[in-house]
Amino acid sequence: MLILGLPSEIQFIIISYIKQDNHLDLAPLAQTCTYYNKLLSDKFNWKHTIKLVQTDDNAQQYQLDYLMLAVNRQSSMNYNQLSSIAINDKQLARLTLNILKKSSRNLKVIQVCLPFELHAELYQTLSCLDTQLIHLSIRDSTCEYKRALNNVKSCLLPLIQSQSTLQTLDIPSFPSHELCYQHYRFPKLKSLTIALNHDVIWSQFKNMFPNLIELTFIITHLSQLTLVKSLLSDVSLFPWFKRLSIVSHEPLKQHVSKEELKSSLLQLEGLRRITAGWDIIALS
Repeated sequence: MLILGLPSEIQFIIISYIKQDNHLDLAPLAQTCTYYNKLLSDKFNWKHTIKLVQTDDNAQQYQLDYLMLAVNRQSSMNYNQLSSIAINDKQLARLTLNILKKSSRNLKVIQVCLPFELHAELYQTLSCLDTQLIHLSIRDSTCEYKRALNNVKSCLLPLIQSQSTLQTLDIPSFPSHELCYQHYRFPKLKSLTIALNHDVIWSQFKNMFPNLIELTFIITHLSQLTLVKSLLSDVSLFPWFKRLSIVSHEPLKQHVSKEELKSSLLQLEGLRRITAGWDIIALS
């Protein structure tokens, strides 16, 4: 247990005991600790970009405790970018959520990699923010590309709030058909990564994302390849996006051939590259 977690009276007893036993002058140390404590809590040091990365350092637990205390002291935090990678560290994930809850309207970029179990809570946290994002990336740190969110109605609000400003939307666990139920429009979006696990009306999808350049579909089952093939067979949709990627944890080569991909490139105006698994088909 950290000494800071103990009652003040017990902390004083411990410090007095150490001082008597070692004949140390703890005043300079106390001043230094006070200085760094204030420095960590200073809101001017939480500006611009906040980056949190899980490491194997044993000291990280103590560092996170101090960071959590510093964040809890803030009424709001005026930063514009948050990047966090918490593979399996629940406290780092919790710190990430706490920082998001304290964010201001200046927040523009979120790049978060958290365990899948926290994604719904993360979206709900974002729905409480009054900000318009230009970049949103929410990835799974434990088993990417294997499952998609369920019951996502409460997760839609942060996407709706930023639909006029988003340029990059990287949400591999978010099911695309949930967005298509509503008449949203993302006119500035250039790059989209999203799960594809149900039928989509492609004309409506194009209307939602009219200016896409890069489109990446995450499929959780090989049967969903038929949805991609229906997209590539509709010549009337193009010109539209320029690059398409299909990502799955299952092998794609047995279910889609290079000849099919090459044929799609030749007949669809403006489409320059298709990536499926390890295969990349591109026009020179």
